[in-house]
Amino acid sequence: MALDPTAVANALADVWRMTPTEAQVTFYSTNFTTLGAAVNAAIDAPESVPVHTAISYFQVFYNRVPDEAGLDFWTNVIRNGIAPNDLENYFNDASEFEDNYAGLSNLEIVTSLYRNVLGREPDLAGLDFWVGQVSAGNITLAQLGGFFARAPETTARFEPYIDAFLTHIVEGTQDFAGSLFDEIDGGVFTIETTQEG
Repeated sequence: MALDPTAVANALADVWRMTPTEAQVTFYSTNFTTLGAAVNAAIDAPESVPVHTAISYFQVFYNRVPDEAGLDFWTNVIRNGIAPNDLENYFNDASEFEDNYAGLSNLEIVTSLYRNVLGREPDLAGLDFWVGQVSAGNITLAQLGGFFARAPETTARFEPYIDAFLTHIVEGTQDFAGSLFDEIDGGVFTIETTQEG
């Protein structure tokens, strides 16, 4: 039995932040037996990539999820093909980024990115590399944020949280506030450290 096309269309619009085509609604209505399964597939579909990118950039640059208007705006900008360096510069140039990192040294900024984005202390080689790149002027802070936002480790770490964030939108329980890491386990988030000795 097919799913309700109106419910599917609304769910796809919530996940993709755009109106789905009739063909997409038909596909998701007829190929899945539950709305939850259709939503999970939509979250992993290519149409959701701009949404994932927008959420990732908010978490990396501002240490929070986007509000609904910001999610819609930046998803549309990304979907329309903004260059990564332009996207990085827009996020970096916002007063919120400046407020979060004003007065911090390059070492403190890089350490903060490791903790807030990757959920771990920086390894010495990575810390030295990124601090050296920024200090030497080889990359800007905007580019540093972009490297963290697009890193495979970030993508893997963020995936379950972004999935939960989007599911909460469909369920009507998303408050569009706080850290992405609040989406699972009530925000329980620990920094993994390695001790030698």
